[in-house]
Amino acid sequence: MEVQAILFDFDGTLADTMQRHFFCWKQTLEEVGVLINEGDYYPMEGSSLHKIAAKYTGSQEQEFINKLVVRKKKLYVDLYKHETLAFYPGAVELIQFLTKKYPLAIVTAGHEDQLRKTAPKEFLNLFANVTCGDTVKSNKPSPEPYIVACKKLRKDPRTCVVVENAPLGVTSAIKAGCYCIGVESTCDKNQLSEAHETITDIANLLNAKVFAYR
Repeated sequence: MEVQAILFDFDGTLADTMQRHFFCWKQTLEEVGVLINEGDYYPMEGSSLHKIAAKYTGSQEQEFINKLVVRKKKLYVDLYKHETLAFYPGAVELIQFLTKKYPLAIVTAGHEDQLRKTAPKEFLNLFANVTCGDTVKSNKPSPEPYIVACKKLRKDPRTCVVVENAPLGVTSAIKAGCYCIGVESTCDKNQLSEAHETITDIANLLNAKVFAYR
């Protein structure tokens, strides 16, 4: 396979933020009497914020769900007014290297305003484009986010590599026709079994089989 572009999930793949997201969901839902645990939350990553709120509360009341999403996003953005967003070891250096060789994209279920308020601008500028959960009609596991991102790059999905850390994201990438590498950062190899291959951490990306002949 001749790799022509690389698309990355953001949270849990490049950014070590999943515990922060869980904390904000936990606090938001506890305020309405709903208890959640970390183990159940991580495999849901990639789903839309509204679907996560609806699943945990069992509610289909749109106004109520919207309020929960707004509350969760505010808690998350406020966290990063007091701390710097953390990336996994080697992630920033990897992207700085890859952007000189391939068109890169971020494909995340997170909302664009949240991403741009918390992620360093100089890091986001290393990517050709960003596709967020509030800019597509259907979120992961639908193939739409990756199909849209590939179109923005003007690349055939079959020539694109996707790097994902969650089962829903892996399914989305596979359905879109991309080659998918699962990163075992928040989910284990069995949970990422649909991926073409898995790696233990993002710093080892270029050791993946698909890059053997780069």
